[in-house]
Amino acid sequence: MVSGDFVGPNFGGLSGVVYAVLGYVWVYGKVRPSYPFQLSPAIMYMMVAWMLIGFSGLLDEVVGPMANPAHLAGLVCGILLGVTFGIRDVTRKNNS
Repeated sequence: MVSGDFVGPNFGGLSGVVYAVLGYVWVYGKVRPSYPFQLSPAIMYMMVAWMLIGFSGLLDEVVGPMANPAHLAGLVCGILLGVTFGIRDVTRKNNS
């Protein structure tokens, strides 16, 4: 199996949701620069670095296996939704 487990007694957490929220807010803020909540690039760098470290397997012995595919799926979903809703909102603003 890939690094990380999806089932069993050791699976738990909402980190995939955190990745989704961060991806959404980051991209939404890029699409709509006037949006009052903007993420610092340092947060995004740290998030991506942590995900890459997780996929490398370097921390499996220390923290146990991580649900790396859930992190990636959350980030991708958040980015897609941020782009979708950002473009929708910009279009609505320009049409009104």
